[in-house]
Amino acid sequence: MKNILKLKYVLVLSGLVALSSCTDLDQDYPEVNKPIATMDMTSATIAEGESVTFTVMIDEALSTQSDFKIDLLSSSSGSMDDFTTDAPHLDEYEVGPEGWQVTVAPLGNSVSFTITPERDLDPGEGTETLKFRLTQGQFGNSIVSGGAIDFTVTVLDYDFCLWNFSMTDLYGDGWNGGYLEVISDVEGTRAFYAMDEDGQVNVPETTTVEVPIAKNANYTINYVSGGGTGAGPGWESENVYTITAPDGTEYSDGPIPTEGEVVSGVSSCN
Repeated sequence: MKNILKLKYVLVLSGLVALSSCTDLDQDYPEVNKPIATMDMTSATIAEGESVTFTVMIDEALSTQSDFKIDLLSSSSGSMDDFTTDAPHLDEYEVGPEGWQVTVAPLGNSVSFTITPERDLDPGEGTETLKFRLTQGQFGNSIVSGGAIDFTVTVLDYDFCLWNFSMTDLYGDGWNGGYLEVISDVEGTRAFYAMDEDGQVNVPETTTVEVPIAKNANYTINYVSGGGTGAGPGWESENVYTITAPDGTEYSDGPIPTEGEVVSGVSSCN
């Protein structure tokens, strides 16, 4: 009977040892044996409005997740308002100062995140440098190479020429499907149209917007009809616009604006 009990004890103990060996890389494993995290790059240069993707890699997959903290350093010439990121946000005091968190999923070995500097219309802002630091997260399942990795994003100022679009709806209820389309190499495709912002009708209403187009970009501005020849569905007889180029040249049309290209070329401010 004693031999049987001893055998059961040995089997249970062996099972616990085996279980421990299968999951030895958990958050309680000694610090020196934890997977090490590195980054695919530590610097990038992009223009406002562009995006850059960084990847955090660990040298050994785990059965549990590995999380990492990203902080914006105070030595940055930009602020948190100057960019967006798809990394989940961490509020202040949630895990130290306000920042972001990225997580390598269980059995995974990397995680990527994107940083996109905001495009603004301040021509004198100049080049900015966003400085970040990657450190070990709150769960501590992996460690960061060297204890922390600093990485930077150099942001080139958005260099643009400014157009003015004045779009009027003579009835006051906004354009019914018609719009001005701007296509450029840098900004892609954008649409602009008159809106009903005051809720009144039978009173003409004008929507005015400033439209930046990057310097030296190829661009085309089109008028796209809402349909019909003046009445419904597009009520084109209500649509009038004036486009003012950076050099002061005006392009006007309406009521019933001609559909198609209004102007095209290479963006220049004079």
